[in-house]
Amino acid sequence: MQVARTILSLFGGCETMSAITLHACCPKSDLHGWHISRSYPACKLQVVREADLKLSGVDTGSESVYHATWNGTRVTVKRVLAEGEDLDLEDFAKFFTEVAIMSRMRFPCVAEFYGVSPSGLLIMERSERHLRRWCQEAPRGWAAKLGVLRRAAQGLKYVHGRGVIHRGVNAFAFFVYDGDEVKIADFSSAISRTDVRTISVRQHAATHLLDAPEVFFEKRPHSYASDVFAFGLVMYEVASQREPYGPGATPGDVYRRRRAQQAPCRLPGDCPPGLKDLTERCCSVVPDLRPPMAEVCVRLEFLEEEFEEGQGEEQLPVSGWCY
Repeated sequence: MQVARTILSLFGGCETMSAITLHACCPKSDLHGWHISRSYPACKLQVVREADLKLSGVDTGSESVYHATWNGTRVTVKRVLAEGEDLDLEDFAKFFTEVAIMSRMRFPCVAEFYGVSPSGLLIMERSERHLRRWCQEAPRGWAAKLGVLRRAAQGLKYVHGRGVIHRGVNAFAFFVYDGDEVKIADFSSAISRTDVRTISVRQHAATHLLDAPEVFFEKRPHSYASDVFAFGLVMYEVASQREPYGPGATPGDVYRRRRAQQAPCRLPGDCPPGLKDLTERCCSVVPDLRPPMAEVCVRLEFLEEEFEEGQGEEQLPVSGWCY
């Protein structure tokens, strides 16, 4: 449908796009049940000319994500719209939601969103590695692990504070920069908390191995608590430096492990007790028993300070990895 290109073409500079505009152009009956909340504030967008983008290669593992430079800045470019094709209205509604959410995220622990092109390219802050790669590069000490987790938690806390459920929390969703600075990214599945009951599980991406039990088994809507569960799995991964449930785990493997209430990883034997307790609480099978991200941040800050004060020269973990 040409309506998607038509709407984007209206943004010809730094313009205002709002949910009202989308509703006016896209009748509700044409959105196939995908709800765009009118509560989204109008968002100021930098519209990027594609002539100013210099693509330098495809990102590993994705044919729609590119490395590029824009005005001398290294960026990541995500192609939402295939060349020569147009989005249907449902896909455009999802695209609008991602743009609307990303455009209002301004925080040191959130990857910066630079703008959008008239054909639907998203231009974002670039990082050469994600948290999983950081975990796999070399053995890490507990001071480094606690610092990385604290900064990752601060990013997710901010996202929740903006009224947004991420729905895609995993080690790939956190970018790692020099000095082990961490920023949360990938808002392709994110939704406003006010929209959660209007969007079916079917409309979310296929059931993910890191989904919380209430989503994985009961098909309940995602929530702040399900994000916390997924962050708990990230904590397991950082603490153990191994993938939750092991590499190549299938939905059946995860199903059996969870039905048996087995942990996704065995934590190292020298894991700080406070971190072990917090990780297990985040991964509680009961959503109401999981701590909010504000509490997770406070606990991680305390654990980091406690470790730095009491350990001196720490030893790198050498045993106790995941299964």
